[in-house]
Amino acid sequence: MKDSFVFYASFYEAISNLPGDTQLEVYNAICKYALLGELPELSPIAKAMFTVMRPVMDAASARYEASVANGKKGGR
Repeated sequence: MKDSFVFYASFYEAISNLPGDTQLEVYNAICKYALLGELPELSPIAKAMFTVMRPVMDAASARYEASVANGKKGGR
């Protein structure tokens, strides 16, 4: 389980245009995926939003993991 994750302003901008219940569903899906690695069941609109955001979250996580791995090399 991770302690944190990157949340982009573009995510907020996209989600803020959704109805309140769908916003909550997407926010919870992002947190569950980013922190716990779980893919939740989603309604069609929430799934569409999450599908677009997932590659961005995966890339940020990969950059973080690479940074951690490089840090273990003592800065080489």
